[in-house]
Amino acid sequence: MLKFLSERNAKFVDYIILALLDLILIIDFTRLGNIYAIDSNIFPFNNQLVELRYLEFSVYGFSPWTYTIGGFSLETFLVNFPIYLFSNLPYSSIFYEFFFLYIGSILIYEVVIDIIGEFSKIARLASIIATLYFALGPNSGGISDDLFEQIYIYYIAIPLFIFLLIKFFNSKNFLRTLEFFLLLIPSLVLIYYYAIPVYALSTAIFIGTILVFYSIKSLMEKKFFKVSLLGITLALGVLLKHNEILTIYKSFASSKSFIFISYYYWVSNSYGSPLFATLRGINYIFGSPPIYIDIASFAIPILYLFSLMNRKTSKNSEILLFLSLSFIFAFLYSMPNVPFQHFWEKLFFEFPILTDIRTQYILVSPFEGLAFSYAVGFGSYALFDMVRNKRRVYKLLSIILVALAIIVVPFNVLTEGGGQSIVHVPTEFLSVTNYLNGNSNYNMSVIIFPIFLLENAEAWYHGPSIFPLFLKPIVILGGIYYSPSSIMYALINDFYYNVYYGNVAPKAISYFNNFIYLFNVHDIIVEKTATSSGPLVPEPSGFSIDQLNKGLEEYAKSGLIKLLYNNSLYEIYSTNIKSSMLFVSESYYNITQLLYSNNASYFLKPIPVKYISPIEYVAYINSSYIGKSVYLYLILPYSQGWQIEEGGKILNVSNYFGYILFKVNITNTKLIFYNGFVQQTLDNGIKQIEMMLVLPVFFSFIIYILGEKYLMKKVI
Repeated sequence: MLKFLSERNAKFVDYIILALLDLILIIDFTRLGNIYAIDSNIFPFNNQLVELRYLEFSVYGFSPWTYTIGGFSLETFLVNFPIYLFSNLPYSSIFYEFFFLYIGSILIYEVVIDIIGEFSKIARLASIIATLYFALGPNSGGISDDLFEQIYIYYIAIPLFIFLLIKFFNSKNFLRTLEFFLLLIPSLVLIYYYAIPVYALSTAIFIGTILVFYSIKSLMEKKFFKVSLLGITLALGVLLKHNEILTIYKSFASSKSFIFISYYYWVSNSYGSPLFATLRGINYIFGSPPIYIDIASFAIPILYLFSLMNRKTSKNSEILLFLSLSFIFAFLYSMPNVPFQHFWEKLFFEFPILTDIRTQYILVSPFEGLAFSYAVGFGSYALFDMVRNKRRVYKLLSIILVALAIIVVPFNVLTEGGGQSIVHVPTEFLSVTNYLNGNSNYNMSVIIFPIFLLENAEAWYHGPSIFPLFLKPIVILGGIYYSPSSIMYALINDFYYNVYYGNVAPKAISYFNNFIYLFNVHDIIVEKTATSSGPLVPEPSGFSIDQLNKGLEEYAKSGLIKLLYNNSLYEIYSTNIKSSMLFVSESYYNITQLLYSNNASYFLKPIPVKYISPIEYVAYINSSYIGKSVYLYLILPYSQGWQIEEGGKILNVSNYFGYILFKVNITNTKLIFYNGFVQQTLDNGIKQIEMMLVLPVFFSFIIYILGEKYLMKKVI
């Protein structure tokens, strides 16, 4: 009992050490940029509207960037709900990143300790070293990257699965086995929703290898129950999700052209990383390192190869498993810079199983970084164990070797200027959003100039625009990714280039007035520091901020727009429009017909509409329309399932270039628009969360309490 308490106290001390190390690293990653600088599109920001946007994204699948509602999905909820929670805290980004890194660090620490099989000082130190490599690895693709999926895969899903799987197979009694089996269910759910849809190949190789290894190990130990229990569960999971898996397959893997593209996406990202460099934990994508870094990096393979030199660790099959995974993923990470390149190309193009589990990207780095983290931890233990009873000089040399291995890890950013890409939201941006929110509401829109293809390209930030997170009005971004259709994309571009070139011909002015009327554009936001190297829409003569300013001045002189707000980064022009999100007409009109008409307000009459939530709107129509069949053009988030709950009988409903178009027989002056489909997905989603996440964790907790009181000692 005393030994157990002393171990628990020592582990508590180690957890505090891990927390301090991770917090120091995260403060640097998010604020200082000396080691890594996070240029991320994930903005947990302590702001009321940001919180609301991420909550709406979590619950309804409402994307403020594309103005679409996909409905509730477990994947969207699991990604965005934590961001919403952390957006309620001061220093949100620090605590958000710290939370995931710290959980991952604890899971790495526990696995290394468990597999080593002792709780000595050197085992604890080796486990902490493994977590440092985990946090700093340049090939990890984790917290220093900007993809939601990579953060959740690298820091939560895979480490949690490994931890629970080892606990499950190594448990010595029935209650503990059942406890960890129940906890494996939500961990497999995380892997299914985060890793499988995007990174199927690497996920299958990584967790498949671990599953097969521990299953064979258990069968050799005659633990048939555990293997059967897990195997049956996985088979049932595949049967239950058969349709979803088939959809993923049809979307990606069934397309030979897509397989071809995904392979070369992988290959093009591998040319910069030769195998001899990857085995040393070095990333050559940023260029060759200084000679002293290049030499020092040999400390890394020397360190993890000590696992083979130490008699104790070389006989531990679990340590050899993770060392093998390190070599496998180093090999995959450096494709095609390996021997027999044509053989591998043929294998990944034509071998049925491998081509069938191909999805969007062949991403190797998170898995490679994760495997190396374990390997470095085991290698550190093996080295410390070998010099445990040696003279001080050997101990000193071993510490130097480990220190070199850790210091070398993040070299690729250190040698490339570190914090140059770090993102801090400037006060000028917040001032603009506060000004607009104070003078607008949810029932209008703003448009951003210049128009970008995919992302923002201001001097302080390159990535998806964050205006949709911070603004009440609908934000029209206009790029290919953001436009609901190619026609809509072209119409927005025409509007933009008329202003850009200062075209004040009568037709251009009519187009301008019709556009801002139809889409209720109250303000134009100009990003003054937009760079010409950004992914702008195609234009005849190249982007120039001076040309854009000239065009805006020309429109201001013509009285079409008025400068209302100006700071060093942004300008706001008002359009002085009187319009709405909802229009009514007794005839159908094509969007191009309306835009190129002399006056769109002649054809469509505005109706005041009140925003309740992304899935509910209320409007009041003139009593003269009661009993008539009319067309209602309402700017709603694109989604199926829109209906009129009160005030009219729907004759037809369809998507219409930024609108939902209803043909309705009006029965009342009050109209309630509601999306029943999204609400239904939310109701089903709550049941999914209860069944897949809450109940397994709840029952495992009950079993844990029972196990503490009535621990069964019978070995399965």
